[in-house]
Amino acid sequence: MIRFLLIILAALFADTLLYAKVVVTTKPLYFIVAPLLQGVDTPILLKKHNGCSHQNHLRPSEVSSLKSAKLVFSSGAERHVLSKKNISNVIFVSVFSAEDGIEWLSPKKVRESISDIVGALKTIYPLQYHDILDQNANSFSLDLNQLDVWVREHMLGLKLRAVITTYAFFKYFADDYNLEVLNVLTPSPLDAAKPRSLKKTYALLNSGRILGIVKDHHMPIDVLKRVFSEQDIKVLEIDIEAVKQPITHDGYHILIENMVRSIVRWAQ
Repeated sequence: MIRFLLIILAALFADTLLYAKVVVTTKPLYFIVAPLLQGVDTPILLKKHNGCSHQNHLRPSEVSSLKSAKLVFSSGAERHVLSKKNISNVIFVSVFSAEDGIEWLSPKKVRESISDIVGALKTIYPLQYHDILDQNANSFSLDLNQLDVWVREHMLGLKLRAVITTYAFFKYFADDYNLEVLNVLTPSPLDAAKPRSLKKTYALLNSGRILGIVKDHHMPIDVLKRVFSEQDIKVLEIDIEAVKQPITHDGYHILIENMVRSIVRWAQ
């Protein structure tokens, strides 16, 4: 009889875990969702192999994780991939609306997304956890305000505030902190640079008006140096998708702080 009761309790507990399961597709989204779930649950990171938001396929193990979830947080860039998997009984929430899905580089955009994320979490967690979710939301929002102040203080000393980027990922951070993106090499990481864009980039590099080119991991630095071999080129690589960053609850702050410190050092 006792064994039978233990089996029933184990089944109920397993069902509760399944019901409460939250999946986030990328590390930057994990860094945003995890603090909001603190004391309630731990989200599951879908792409543990450092897959980026632009990959056009999912591994079988990733599809299995999605099917066993109750709530999945993704970015705009992943909508089309997820929509093709025909996964039922799962709530999909696109945290950021932009097609490229990289709005997480703006602390302002992250702060604006908090209420929607918490609202989605409340649909799958019992009422007893809602106060904790609200407290986490308030705490994370205050932390983001402090992060914003810290970034502004550190960015004040930049003499040149214009850059070129490999594609449009940097605009969200640039718009928040008065940096000007004068040219974008390619429409997306999957596209090649057009001759017109290259010509404009050559002119800007020779003008002395810009800090240099800001890139992420998609475009190899050797390619940039080869294409612009005759220019005095300064390149800054930013780990915008936290490929090299460990998973921690303060991961978002570390992501932005590392980026700011890199920019400041690069500009000196």
